[in-house]
Amino acid sequence: SDSSLNKIIIDTSKEANINIYTGNTVCTDCFDVYMTDVNQFLSRIPEGFNPASAEMEAFALFYVAKVLLRNNGNIAIVHRPERLVDIIESMKKNNIEPKKVQLIYPFKDKEANVLLIEGKKNGNPGLKILPPIYTHLDNGEYSDKIKKYFE
Repeated sequence: SDSSLNKIIIDTSKEANINIYTGNTVCTDCFDVYMTDVNQFLSRIPEGFNPASAEMEAFALFYVAKVLLRNNGNIAIVHRPERLVDIIESMKKNNIEPKKVQLIYPFKDKEANVLLIEGKKNGNPGLKILPPIYTHLDNGEYSDKIKKYFE
């Protein structure tokens, strides 16, 4: 659930001495990392899904990151794979250089259903495509990699 995932993120951040800020802020160029709940962000896209409005949402997301992040600060998001091109374009328009991309697949013979992408504000060019993550084995059980997240 979202609340248990949020708890894991908060606990892990505390262990690593990372401060998490929620709510509104007027701080600019003051964060090293910006992570967002894209599902919440995307919930504002109208039911009829207009590509122009979706592009504006992606642009707004990265514009906010550009304002909040320090130089060389990172943004990491979880999104839908079919939005990869729009995401990269919006990142570049906001001086955020894509650094890592990883796709998550439900099964080896299915299309990816989750995109993980990380960028760096004013970063140098250079994109790494990380190995895929498969959430399930052929028999329907969680893969060992996914099971580790639940330990």
